[in-house]
Amino acid sequence: EHEVSVVIVDPPRRLEPSSLPENVLQHLPREHKLLALKAPFLNDGARPYLRCHHLSGPMYSLHRREIDLPWLLSPLYTEWPPREFTIANIGCRSFDSADPLWSLLGIPEMNLRGLCVDADGEQLAEARRNLQSAPNVKIVQTFLTPGLLETLLAGMGSMDVLKIDIDSFDAYLWEAALAVARPRVLLAEYNFFIPPPFQYAWHYAEEQTAEET
Repeated sequence: EHEVSVVIVDPPRRLEPSSLPENVLQHLPREHKLLALKAPFLNDGARPYLRCHHLSGPMYSLHRREIDLPWLLSPLYTEWPPREFTIANIGCRSFDSADPLWSLLGIPEMNLRGLCVDADGEQLAEARRNLQSAPNVKIVQTFLTPGLLETLLAGMGSMDVLKIDIDSFDAYLWEAALAVARPRVLLAEYNFFIPPPFQYAWHYAEEQTAEET
């Protein structure tokens, strides 16, 4: 039992015409199809961007890449910045300014530590350069499976932020991660083309390879 604070980016709020793919609709029962025709009107939302005083869709905001995690997280701590801050960035790619965790780099008097995991060696070479100011963030190149992620996170215990974004079987990784880790904040991605109340996750199979994902 532990307390988790969840940061939700892009809550679906604004109505905007959209549609599910026809190949999805044609296999739905009639009552589900009627619901599906209504549900996609909730798109990926109008969101208040940091340092931005207006609401707009993510494709139109000039601030869409300005995710200021220190500003978001500071109310959760009695003292900011904390002396140590632990992250697990699963699917970190190059750890550049497009990554929400980028804004945690270079904070004076805060020891950033944890994991940066990705399967792409070229992306991780760039991540190593971007993480030079955070030598206690361990960089791991591997094709993740739920079992392997459990092994990687098992020794970390509690952490400040856990982010999973591999554009694949993320839901299975979340199940594995939360079985062993105790993150204070989760950063998750969802597919707004399949909106609530539908439940959808990319299936994981043990024989799956990095190329197939």
